[in-house]
Amino acid sequence: MDRKRLLTFGFYSFSLVIFAVLGGLAQQFDFLLDFDIWDIGAWLGIIEHNGVSLNSISVSARIIAAIFALLGLAAIGVLTGIFRTVFREYGFRLDQTAKGFRRRRGLLTLTDVVMPAHRIQAAAIITGPIRKRHGWHALKFISLADDGGKKNEDGGDHVAAPFATMTEIQTIADEAGVRLPPQDMVFTKSKAVYWFDQWLILTLLLGAVITVLMLFTDSGLNALWAAAIAVIYAAMLYVDWRNSGYAADDSQLFVRAGWWQQKLTIAPQVKIQSVDIIQGPFTRF
Repeated sequence: MDRKRLLTFGFYSFSLVIFAVLGGLAQQFDFLLDFDIWDIGAWLGIIEHNGVSLNSISVSARIIAAIFALLGLAAIGVLTGIFRTVFREYGFRLDQTAKGFRRRRGLLTLTDVVMPAHRIQAAAIITGPIRKRHGWHALKFISLADDGGKKNEDGGDHVAAPFATMTEIQTIADEAGVRLPPQDMVFTKSKAVYWFDQWLILTLLLGAVITVLMLFTDSGLNALWAAAIAVIYAAMLYVDWRNSGYAADDSQLFVRAGWWQQKLTIAPQVKIQSVDIIQGPFTRF
């Protein structure tokens, strides 16, 4: 992966993890400040102490300030994604050797992993609505290469191509003995009751919490908050369900899931070792 593709990959890897890091540091060293860093009133007091009166700022100026704040937040997210990607993926190289696929990457910490091709159990192609529109995908191998149950930095999967075109992924998958599904393959939608279970459980818990807050506090919450959250969550689950499904041919299983993080898992049937059957509390009836 050359530097141009590395920077393009970083641009797509928007991240706000820097704020989590700064928040953790502030939590550890807040004793050095003479005010509570999490107190909004204290920050407003500092602003007014420096000669800026919030009441004197017009509505249009506040809107402009909010727009610039959002733009600044987006810029920080993009830069954070670029730095994280450069540190992790710098010098990425995938070679096919006699022992399997050899992957090297890293700027400060160089990792060198060998993935034996005969131990690859499945492949996962991951993308998103924005990346997919521009033809970018990631390829991961699910294998037995991490003996002893040890997890690697990718959570047990091995990244074979973090930012590649489908043509490149096709070439790697062919060498690994994994066939990609045809464009016209028909996927069977999963039962919607699985997503309905998630929505129902969250709605019940949310309703109970808001009811308690309404009865015993002056939080200002009402049933409209619970209804709005339930509707938004239902819309998210519906979109997720619409983009989920499964299919099979004479030798492989295909499972796709997700809308924002679209994942297509391809598993050769002869390499499947076990099957887990999980049943939720409502699907039993």
